[in-house]
Amino acid sequence: MANPAEPVATTTSVVPTKPEEPQKPELEYANYFNMKYGYSVIYPKALLFPEKENPLGNTFKSLDGKVALSVMGVDNPGGEITAASGYKDATDIYTKHAPVTILDQRLESNGFEFKTKNGSRIGRSKVVVTSSYFRTLSMEYDDAESAVYEPVWTRIATQFAR
Repeated sequence: MANPAEPVATTTSVVPTKPEEPQKPELEYANYFNMKYGYSVIYPKALLFPEKENPLGNTFKSLDGKVALSVMGVDNPGGEITAASGYKDATDIYTKHAPVTILDQRLESNGFEFKTKNGSRIGRSKVVVTSSYFRTLSMEYDDAESAVYEPVWTRIATQFAR
């Protein structure tokens, strides 16, 4: 029998916990609206800064100039360009004339989207086609910046497609 004056050995198990990852601050977005074509696009105002607007659209660049977001509208008289014809033309250009690798491409009911790579540069483009005009959104950044700019692209392109 154990002596009551002696300490009793106990064991405890420690379950290691994963350290919490620091929360990334949510980016604030500003809105650019094109009066001529009536479309808008959002952009992260802490990362990209508008350049001088032209009648067709605008370009937004990072402070170091390594990231560019461009948006423009172009007339589509009589609905000459359809989503399918524009997609085919873009695919032909990328595969025959441009020194890029297509990483992803998607034809949608009202337009199309491409993701390309040229060296260390990622290119994203989204085109929305209407019967009177089409609007194009494009973004280019270094592959090393994908963790920052892929979520930005997804948010911008989703809003732009509406």
